Amino acid sequence: MFISGISKDYSANSNKSKQPSFGRALTTAENREYQYLMNEARKSLGTNDTYMITPDTALPSAKGKNTGVGTSFSDAGQEFIKFMKKMTGITFVQYLPQGTISKGNKSPFSGSVFATGSHLIDLEKLTKPEYSNILDKKSFESIAKEKNTSNAQFDEVLGQDGTQMAALKSAFNNFKKLDENSILKIKYNNFLGSQDTEWLERDSLYEALSEKHGNDYWKNWSDDLDKNLFANKYSKSEVSDRINELQKEYSDTIDFNKFVQFVASEQQKETKEILRKENIKVAGDCLVGFSPRENWAFQSAFMPDKYIGCKGSNDSINDWGLPALDFDSIGNGNNDSEKLLTHKLDTFFTKYDGARVDAAWELVKPFIYEQKEGQAPRKDRDSYQGDKIFNLIEKIARKHGTNTESITYEMLGGPVNHKDGLLKGRTQIHHSIYQNPGWGSVTFYQNEGLRPDEFTFGLGTHDDLSLQEVASKKRFEQAPILSKNLKIFSEDELKNNPTKFMRAKWAELFTARNNFFTAFDAVGVEGRFNDQNGGNPQNWTLRLPENYEEAYHQNLTKGTALNTARALADAMEITHKGDYQVKEKLHKIASILEEQGPMTEAESNKKIGENTSRI
Repeated sequence: MFISGISKDYSANSNKSKQPSFGRALTTAENREYQYLMNEARKSLGTNDTYMITPDTALPSAKGKNTGVGTSFSDAGQEFIKFMKKMTGITFVQYLPQGTISKGNKSPFSGSVFATGSHLIDLEKLTKPEYSNILDKKSFESIAKEKNTSNAQFDEVLGQDGTQMAALKSAFNNFKKLDENSILKIKYNNFLGSQDTEWLERDSLYEALSEKHGNDYWKNWSDDLDKNLFANKYSKSEVSDRINELQKEYSDTIDFNKFVQFVASEQQKETKEILRKENIKVAGDCLVGFSPRENWAFQSAFMPDKYIGCKGSNDSINDWGLPALDFDSIGNGNNDSEKLLTHKLDTFFTKYDGARVDAAWELVKPFIYEQKEGQAPRKDRDSYQGDKIFNLIEKIARKHGTNTESITYEMLGGPVNHKDGLLKGRTQIHHSIYQNPGWGSVTFYQNEGLRPDEFTFGLGTHDDLSLQEVASKKRFEQAPILSKNLKIFSEDELKNNPTKFMRAKWAELFTARNNFFTAFDAVGVEGRFNDQNGGNPQNWTLRLPENYEEAYHQNLTKGTALNTARALADAMEITHKGDYQVKEKLHKIASILEEQGPMTEAESNKKIGENTSRI
């Protein structure tokens, strides 16, 4: 029942003024105290990891430095992540897939598993001495000038005719002129020597053939040898001769692709190290399938005309178009499917400290369908694999020093029950978007017998309703569940007050050992990143504002952003954990953040005093 003993209302709307008010940023002294109190609260609650789902392309750019999309490789992207660490206590930033995607396709889930997308390269860094100033500063400034910052501009960064590619080609031409003993050239040669040449060489040949055929989907190429260069269809001599021809005719294209992958790899490693110094780990989104370029490059690893998807309504097939590995052969010895999957995982855990395993049920019970050219898809078979692929994932993760609790499995939407024995000791992903009495709450999963380390709990993912949409559309059906489970909010106040409802959702989140949220929800940005129903031309394009610090503090006052101090204090009240004084000081911080006043720490220091604290 509702505990009436919590009499003081700390919400932003408890004493509304007719005057507009904006959240007051903490001073440096207050921030130091806040960091200590936040850590104490997390320890009391038994919190392990907090993930912030952050699409690269949605990250903010610095003013005047927007080249079309955001990227975690940029200083601005990293500063945003560090700011959110300070305000929300995240331990992980979780990116969406960072692979190469083709022009005309905005979804990062259509990308490659080996090659990193050139659209994520931070061009400004190429104007710096660390990259031998291979991009002229004026060229960068002309590209970045007057770009729309509210949405990602994919036409600018994808395909050969975009401004991103033109800048990279200019940088490549200058790179070629560098002395072979220059630091950048030495790094480049080390990169080539350290890579598995098979994937990089084949990926570069794919770029050459895409240029030759004017299409980056290999099944549309007209030459049969080109389409089946690595399908064991032609003799070794025919394949070798064709590769030699391509290397001569398209040498510049091939070398350019290697250069792009070198730069992307360098910037990715640099970003990971910068964030590690801030105690922020990096989680990647491990794609369940492979892209067309890997299908072409390693055809012997896939079953001809077989794909993975899922069952739709009325026995229809949701044809994802992802080529199917020979799953049954994995674990049976030295075969091409297992080699490719192992290589993919090795590459992945070299880049990331943790993983969200995309559509993980497909690795337990792959839904395999057949689709031949010109024919409708038809179901081939279900192929039960048990947890052998999970075991392989974890084995390779451990080899790279990754804690297996940092591997989260997306089982939602699949045929595998969350209490299936093969999930014991593994971390499942669950969220509260569609919360009802029998699903979608921390209490429910605890009552179902899941240990705290066996699930990570979130508000929603990159392709769900935003928290503000949930408050608008689902508040009345979810309020009774929240009130009953949390016991510190009445059902009526949650139904009648959207701000209080969102506060309750945030509080519930922090009662879970592992939790997650999107950067959009945390900042209080309205809008949906991906509408899975399709047809929305703005899908995948939503971005975080350049003035994110001001926007965050404004939205704190409106009650739409994550007030972590309030959420942690509420979670302590719900669970009866932690020190009373810590809880009360967190409520004090939450109230300060909701006051009218300066909206950045720098402004608060100037107007209030760097060493002044009201906590």
